[in-house]
Amino acid sequence: MALATYSDLETAVAAWLARADLTTNIPDFIALCHNKLMRVLRVREMENINSSFTIGAETVAVPTDWLETRKIYVTSSKPRYDLQYVSPDKSVEWNSTADSGPPRFFTVVGGNFQFIPIPDATYTGTHVYYQSLPQFSAGADTNWILTSHPDLYLYGSLLESMGFIQNDPRLPMWQQIYDRGIADVTRQSGRAKSGPAMQTRPG
Repeated sequence: MALATYSDLETAVAAWLARADLTTNIPDFIALCHNKLMRVLRVREMENINSSFTIGAETVAVPTDWLETRKIYVTSSKPRYDLQYVSPDKSVEWNSTADSGPPRFFTVVGGNFQFIPIPDATYTGTHVYYQSLPQFSAGADTNWILTSHPDLYLYGSLLESMGFIQNDPRLPMWQQIYDRGIADVTRQSGRAKSGPAMQTRPG
């Protein structure tokens, strides 16, 4: 069975569960699986680059699809430079309404970035971050995880049915396959980021 779309995934989960009484719950299982994947996965396919990130105030809202920041660097200054992350506690200790200048540090407070010192002008930067994927809604919906790693959605969704099928002997197998899939995808991403393997010249 192909797992190319949300509709395909719903059909596959129903077939594996073989429980007619759970049909209406399957969209919930898939939605819960999706949320878990967004919490667990941090791989190169999720990276987004905003090269026109504006830093013009002490606080700037995080993107609506933001999961986690990899890097922020200022590009409107020469040479460009990275902003260093500090904890919110450190930001309170270091920041002062009397201090302003080129931003050097950042933290995350609630739904906002906070910059230290308070920017004395509007700076342009590049923000590299892990981007969330939207939930499936229409039957034809898909995304890169479902296309490249459909096992994560299939076994993850089956595991979310655990509350209904607590004594199902397949649960440990599904958990093992799901965990292995997460590890494999993470390892594959790490290899891709590290570049090609060193080649030895013959002779």
